[in-house]
Amino acid sequence: MGPKACAAAGIPYRRLSVEGKNYAALTEAVCSGEHDLLVLGAQGVGAVPGEEIGGVCARVVRRTPIDTWVVKQNTETPASGPIVVALDGSAHAYGGLRTALHLGEQWGRPIILVAAYDPQYHYVVFNTIAGVLSAEGAEVFKFAEQENVH
Repeated sequence: MGPKACAAAGIPYRRLSVEGKNYAALTEAVCSGEHDLLVLGAQGVGAVPGEEIGGVCARVVRRTPIDTWVVKQNTETPASGPIVVALDGSAHAYGGLRTALHLGEQWGRPIILVAAYDPQYHYVVFNTIAGVLSAEGAEVFKFAEQENVH
């Protein structure tokens, strides 16, 4: 999408041309505080067959403080399938869910949630909490129900 397409869509367009080591220059620009979202192609001109994410993309994604959308398909619009959201209980995952819900509403796409957790971590945390709860605390925490879950 170039300046004409952005103007037609009412989207501000500003060209930024920086020099230097590609990932470092991109990271510096992204970290300026002027941007809310980075959209980045998964592979660049030096794509290696069989690799899903290129070196520049991987380096920038690890260093960016803002939301980043990595585009793997070279199409004008995203595919028509559902949006998959991975939830691990973190605030970042819930932020991703909020974004996915917004995009799903805008694009008319269903959302699929995939919950991932470390069962050993939950076992340790549960047993630690269980060992210090009073009878009243166990009732508030629904200890019996939680024990069945774990």
